[in-house]
Amino acid sequence: IAEVGCAQACLALLENPDLASQRLAIAGDVSRAEARVKTLELRLNSESDVAAQLMVAHEILADLREQERLRDEEIKALTVASPADGTVIVPPARPLPVDDARDLPAWVGTPLDPENRGCYLERGTLVCLIGDPKHHEAVVLVDETDVPSVRVGQTVRMRLEHATHQILTGSVVEIAEINADSAPAELIAQHDVAVRTAGPAASKPIRTLYQVRVALDPGDTPLLVGARGMVR
Repeated sequence: IAEVGCAQACLALLENPDLASQRLAIAGDVSRAEARVKTLELRLNSESDVAAQLMVAHEILADLREQERLRDEEIKALTVASPADGTVIVPPARPLPVDDARDLPAWVGTPLDPENRGCYLERGTLVCLIGDPKHHEAVVLVDETDVPSVRVGQTVRMRLEHATHQILTGSVVEIAEINADSAPAELIAQHDVAVRTAGPAASKPIRTLYQVRVALDPGDTPLLVGARGMVR
C-alpha cells in the first residue's frame, strides 16, 4: 500500500501486513524467552543442573532478539525517504502489457498515480526520482563501431519523440568503459534495439553497445523521464 507525502523527508509509506504479523509474533517469543531466562536465573543457586539450561535459554533469546532486529530493519525500510534534496520527478510509466491480456499486472502507470494508491508494489519498484527538473541527462546507446568517434566534451544534438519540433543540445560527459549488458525496456518494446529473446542471455543486445552519458543544456521544452529520441 503506497501513500505519498507522509512526512517531510518521507516520499512513500508502505505497509506489509505479513511483516507486521511476523514482528508481533517474534515480540511474543522474545517476551516468553526473557521470562524463561529470569526463571532459570532464580533457580540457578538452588539447582545444580540449571546452568546448562540457562546457557541454552540465553542462546535462544539472543537468536530471537536478532530476528526482532532484522524485522525492525525491514519495517523501517518500508518508509521510502529522499536520499537528497530536490524535486520529485515522475518515474517512467509501466505500460499495459499487450502480449497476454489474461495476465493483467497489479498496476499500470506510476506509483504516484492516485488510482494506484493501495496497490501492491513489488520489491525494487521505482517509486519516483529526485532531482533538478532544470537539469537533465540522457543515456545514449552507441554501437561499438561508432565509439571511437565519440569523446568527452563533444557537442550532441537530440530530438525527442514527444518534442519533434525542437532540437535539444548537450555535451558528452562520460563514455562507458564496458559494453551495455542489457538494453532499456523502452527501447526493446519499440524494437529500437535488437536483443536475444531466449535463454539466459535474453534481453541482451545482439550487437555490442556502449553507454554514453550526455548532459543536456537547460531549455524550456518539457522533458519526460524515460523519453526516447535520436541523437547525432
